[in-house]
Order: sequence, then C-alpha cells, then structure tokens
Amino acid sequence: MTEVFEFDNWSQFTETHWQRRPGVLRTPLTAPMLEPDYFSALVTAADDWLGGKLVRPRDVRMLMGDGEVKSNSMAPLLPRAEDGDMSQYIRRVGQYAHGDWHIVVNSLQQFSWPLFRAAKEILDGIYRAAGSVPAGLTDCHLIAGAYGEAPTRIHKDTATVMTFVLSGKKRFYTWPFEALVQYSRTPDPLHHQVNLDIDFREVADQATVVEGQAGDVLYWPSDYWHCGESDGSPHVSVHLATYTDNNVARTLDSLVSTALSELKSDHWLDGFAYPPQVGGGPDVAADKAMASILMDVAEGLPTRSQAKRLRRASAVNFEFVPGQRGSAFSGERAVVDERFPVMFERGVDDDKTLLLAVNGHVSRVPCLPWLEDFLTALNTAGPSGVDYRAHFGRTLRQSEVAQAVAAVAQLLRFIDSAGGLVHP
Repeated sequence: MTEVFEFDNWSQFTETHWQRRPGVLRTPLTAPMLEPDYFSALVTAADDWLGGKLVRPRDVRMLMGDGEVKSNSMAPLLPRAEDGDMSQYIRRVGQYAHGDWHIVVNSLQQFSWPLFRAAKEILDGIYRAAGSVPAGLTDCHLIAGAYGEAPTRIHKDTATVMTFVLSGKKRFYTWPFEALVQYSRTPDPLHHQVNLDIDFREVADQATVVEGQAGDVLYWPSDYWHCGESDGSPHVSVHLATYTDNNVARTLDSLVSTALSELKSDHWLDGFAYPPQVGGGPDVAADKAMASILMDVAEGLPTRSQAKRLRRASAVNFEFVPGQRGSAFSGERAVVDERFPVMFERGVDDDKTLLLAVNGHVSRVPCLPWLEDFLTALNTAGPSGVDYRAHFGRTLRQSEVAQAVAAVAQLLRFIDSAGGLVHP
C-alpha cells in the first residue's frame, strides 16, 4: 500500500503527515532542493576527506558488495571534479564495482551554501507550520549508488525523515512502532536506534510502502521502522533527518554512570587492598577527581550553553554548517531576509556582551548602547534594508556617528560572511 499526498502547503502537511504517518509527496516542493548543485557539494566533501579536514571522517563512507570499503582504498572511488556530474561519476564507479555499491555522505549541508539555504527554507516552513522545533539535531545526507536491498535491513532511528529522490527509484517499507517492537532486544527501543534481525519479506504484507522516482519526496515519522529496497539501477537521494529525541535527564544519567564506572571502585576493585581503607584510598582520590572535572566543566557553562542554543536555533538545528566565506558587503544599505533575522541576546553571565548568531555562526561583541536598536531595525526593515549611516545620523549625536559606523561596518561583514545578508 502506498499513500500519495498531493502537497499544497506546509500547514496541510504538518496536519496530516508530520509525525503522524508515512507518505509520498508529489509537488513542486522538490524544486528548491533540486536547484543546488549537490554534485559540487559531494566533490567538496570528498576533497575534505582526502585532505583530512573532516571533524568526523566517517561522514564520508563507501560500501561495496557486503562490506565497507577500507579508508586506504577509498580514494580512487570518491567523486572528483573531472567526473563532470553525478551520472558520469556513478558510471565510472559502476564499471569498477561490478556489483552493489553506494556512497554515503552525512551532513552534506556543510559543504554547500546553496544546499544549506534550500534545506533551511524547507525546514523553516515545516517548523513554522508545526509551531515547534524538535529537540534533537537535524542533518542532511546523501546516498548514491546501485544496490538491491539496503544493507541496514529493518531498523528505526529517532529521526523523522524526508527523502528527496534526485534520480532513479527508491522504495521503503515502513511499519508503525507497535507492529514490530516485539522483535527488538534493545531496552527502550522508542528512544534509540535499533536494528532488527528479521527479513523484511516476513512482515512485508504489514508494511506501508513509500515509493517514488526523481522529483518525489518520501516521508516517514521518527517512530516508524523502515527498510530500503532498490531495483539495482543507479539512484541518488538526499535525506533530511530531523531527530526528535534529546532527553537531557537520560543523557546526564548515562554520563554519570560512565564517569563513575571509570573513576570509582567498581572499576579498580581488583587493585584494592583488603580490608578497605577508611577515610582515604582510591575512592577518595576518585571523588576528588570527579569534583575537579565537574568544576572545570561548569566554569563558563551558561555562556557555552547559550551560544550553542543560538547556534542551533539560527541554523534550524543543523550541527554542521558551511564555513564563513569572504564578505562581499561594502555598501551603506544592509538587507536581511525577514524569515531569517540576525539572532542576538545579552550574555547570561555578562550583560555587557552581546551574542550574535547567523546560520550557525556565533560572534561575541561588546553590547554598545545603540547596538540592539540597530539590529532590531535591521531585522524589521524588509526588502529595502537599512542605510546605517542615515540611521545613526537620526539616532545618535554627531560625535558618536563615526565610531558607530565603523563598528557596524565590521559587524555587517561578519553577518555577511555567515550568509546573513541579502545581495540584490
């Protein structure tokens, strides 16, 4: 059974499908995601992997046959600019592979400003319509290649997923959480990534199938089990995954348990003298070490937490974003997109400092007396923008204008380097 949903607007989508049920969206919705040159982003990801620049090297992986390609064998298989486009790259690797293969790139949005903006616009539309942002992070990953059955078999994540089919065909079998939870051996499977050791054919008749080709968007909620299947022909898809679970209490409990197991007596038990010492020994040393660690972590924690929140909020929960670029701003009129204003707050532990956040980039600047009013004017000016020299000429004494203009010009270069200004 496949449910096809004729998309009209995000409000309709969130009312009928978002975190409710799977379906196939067929509409002009895909146009913004298809416009960016995702192949260029893929080449940049490969170049960064080869250059050892990735924070997480496993964000770029290749699988061939039944196993993962070792890192020392990946270089000839990665996309390069000389391939020209995605179809030629797939053709080249297909001739080498002689069978099932695929490439996976996580956090693809960090390698392309156009792709990041397109993904941000889609997520912004969903979050505004839903009235809330999920607790977890958001990521955008690409899968390309040719294979029959997905290597992961039936599994569930903690992410609601939109799969944009860019070429070829994709098919997913999906099941509601209750339908297959009895096969899980993982405690609390609702809040964890879980793989099931069953063949999807055994339960395929219970599944909702979401299947599409280039231009379609396949969707399933975060609590749905799923398994991908292909017809063996080449295909490319980009996936927007929005993680819904970020339980702080569960995370802290896990951290404390791990710390105690590493520092306390149950870890070093074999080395303890017996009978146990009173008022000293390894237990006390471990307690002191733990207290020192927690004090170091706590120092500056409010500011770091505030900066992280602003970073995520300004980037629709993406953790990895494109790096700052050279600023092209040199004029006197600045324009920002009203949908994506510059976020700013006074520091929670220093109200003389202002934290600015733009597309996941954060800057700390002195909170000058006129700065918050200027940023508010900038965010609300609309398409005409703000002539900041004229603005300060109206709002400041003449002796203060030159200093304000110089400070704002530097500030606007930061906002522009983080992709926050609109260039007519």
